[in-house]
Amino acid sequence: MYVTSDGETSDETFLAVRNHLTIPVLTVSNIDVEEVVEGLLHTKDLYNDLVSKRKLEKLVPSHKEQIKQLLHLNKFPKDLYNTRLHTILLFDDAAFSSLFKKDDIYFNKLVHKCRHANCIFMFATKKFKGLSMPVKSQATTVMIYPGFTPQEVSYINHNATIKGFDFQ
Repeated sequence: MYVTSDGETSDETFLAVRNHLTIPVLTVSNIDVEEVVEGLLHTKDLYNDLVSKRKLEKLVPSHKEQIKQLLHLNKFPKDLYNTRLHTILLFDDAAFSSLFKKDDIYFNKLVHKCRHANCIFMFATKKFKGLSMPVKSQATTVMIYPGFTPQEVSYINHNATIKGFDFQ
């Protein structure tokens, strides 16, 4: 899921790599993302329950199609009973986003339990300082591209909770 302020895919970097992605991409606006993610996670829970109880193939075809549509899948995994569905949530321009302003906001809470929902959160930002503390505290990987000043890299070094972060 690619989350942007207006729900449009206009970022040149994302557009350049989109054709190389082999997974479905759903572009969602900041306004709609909470409702869409809640629905997706609810459907994933239903799907996982049906798979664990080996009831998915017993559904009528129209219900199977509805589940695939809600999960944005072209087809179910080949190894249905040994495959977990994973979701990548990419938040574009995440710094200072209203989606992460307060600690009790939905996404700040979800960041703490995302591994239980098989979700990976990714945040594209030009200002690490603008990310909320819950996001910074859960970061396991930080990729820094050219353009950051030594002061900004130092700030990231002192505020990221990643073990072994090497300032050099």
